[in-house]
Amino acid sequence: QADLAKVFRRRVLYEDNHVLAFDKPAGVLSQGDRTGDPCVADYAKAFLAEGRGTAYANPAHRLDRPVSGCMLVAASSKAATRLTKSFADGRVEKRYLAVVDGVPERPSAVLVDAMRSPAGGAAKPTACRSLAVLDEEPTDWNFEVPTGYKLAATSYDVVAQAGGRTLLEVSLPHGGRRHQIRAALSNAGTPICDDVKYGSSKKATGVVPFIGLHASTLECPHPIADKPPIAVAAPLPEAWRDRYGGAIVGAATAQIKMFEMFKCDT
Repeated sequence: QADLAKVFRRRVLYEDNHVLAFDKPAGVLSQGDRTGDPCVADYAKAFLAEGRGTAYANPAHRLDRPVSGCMLVAASSKAATRLTKSFADGRVEKRYLAVVDGVPERPSAVLVDAMRSPAGGAAKPTACRSLAVLDEEPTDWNFEVPTGYKLAATSYDVVAQAGGRTLLEVSLPHGGRRHQIRAALSNAGTPICDDVKYGSSKKATGVVPFIGLHASTLECPHPIADKPPIAVAAPLPEAWRDRYGGAIVGAATAQIKMFEMFKCDT
């Protein structure tokens, strides 16, 4: 428990009596599974037990295990209910940085897809069918979706290119689906680097416990009405520099710094 608390303490992005923001390391589970490995709630509970003597911790959303970055954790039941509503109402803005193989056909686009979670096991990839590729978000989301599928929209902008890879800033303007960014970018012909489940070419050698996807920034209304909104940014994983190169990492770091300058510091 002390080790879990230490990791969480070192990576806290925001903390008050109701909410914690945590820079989740790649490889850590968002919620428990059959492996029995510690998940974000376990890290948060260890941190709270050590520092406050409390035990309530409920992650408000998920990140895939090989994805790093910003996660919100409710530290009270009241906060959990209100954060859940903020996510459901689309009032939380999350942005991701993705390193992909190749170069997208457009410098920016909204990928509108139909997605279906796999039956019979989480190890299988999410099925993805393209419905449209748009220059901007539509005024409505009235698309014909095949039976058994759900609508998913993934917006991206090219930030930088180097060494046959492209850095994208990504957002989800119409909610989120299981593995949505991973499936959408793969379906568009630019899979996330090192994401072998979704077709990465693995240009670099060796097996790594992360993929080129990082939840870089998050903005959310505070669950207590008279408190200012939460705005946090998670620094890039140190391992990205060796894996993806200085040019990509420099451009990604600049994006995070820009957010911190205009959002986190206000």
